[in-house]
Amino acid sequence: MISLYKILESEVHNKKSIYLYKENDILWKAYEHSAYILSKIFPDFLVKNEVVDLNFILCTAMVDIRKMKDLMTGTALNFHDDCLEIVTNYKYKEEDFIVWKSTLPED
Repeated sequence: MISLYKILESEVHNKKSIYLYKENDILWKAYEHSAYILSKIFPDFLVKNEVVDLNFILCTAMVDIRKMKDLMTGTALNFHDDCLEIVTNYKYKEEDFIVWKSTLPED
């Protein structure tokens, strides 16, 4: 599991990429802005608010990386340790993210 600090560091100013963090060989997880962008580009993924370290609530999306590989063809990808960055051109306003997050179910 990736540290909460690393997730927040990546997500705080993220406005264009989907960061997927490795949970195991098959399941990877997107958090916060990454989960938002993922849900807008690929609406079939389930996104929810989840309690993570120290009762900190983040929105998350669990991803089967085998299914994502087909969707990522022709996309800019960057690997960082146990993190995959998918560069997108998706643009949105912070207010849209905040409203969206407030409507998610809690785990």
